Amino acid sequence: MGLVTLEKVKAALELATAETKFDTVLTDMIADVSEEAMSYMELRFDEITDYTEYFDGGGAILHLKYANVSSLELWADTDNFFESTDLIPTTEYEIYSKRGLLKLKDKARFAAGLNSVKVKYDGGYKVADLPADLRRAILKQITYAFRRRNDPGLSSVTFPDGSVSKYDMGQWLPEVEATLDRYRRIIV
Repeated sequence: MGLVTLEKVKAALELATAETKFDTVLTDMIADVSEEAMSYMELRFDEITDYTEYFDGGGAILHLKYANVSSLELWADTDNFFESTDLIPTTEYEIYSKRGLLKLKDKARFAAGLNSVKVKYDGGYKVADLPADLRRAILKQITYAFRRRNDPGLSSVTFPDGSVSKYDMGQWLPEVEATLDRYRRIIV
């Protein structure tokens, strides 16, 4: 699934929405750029419900796979049974929803153990609810890639009144990269 719609991309490219000639190419580009962006940010933004992740214990912070976390349930059990008695009350942890981060309060730590922490949550965004700056950045990268699809090896063009440099197809546009960096997960 992509982070922008085909209709938005067509509008940005000034293509008629009824025009279907490029739909397959654009749909593939939307999926590819969206996946590359989420991989670069090390955080997923596509919508998911009832997602379950397991973590090793021993620390106080969990880096969840998805941003915009909601409806979270947290269990800790070194025996890996995860019964209702192992459910951790919401008063014992903080969720940084937009960053997909969960932190135990009061300097507490999860008991050490392989896959001893279970987290179930909803995450990501509906395409229409994606942060506007992130949506614009993804759109800009897709439209640039679409316009450059026929000259991937060309790095500059010289005209009588000057020259224009082009970015490598596998490279983020500088303003797109700056936006992605604002959402990028940094683990120290």
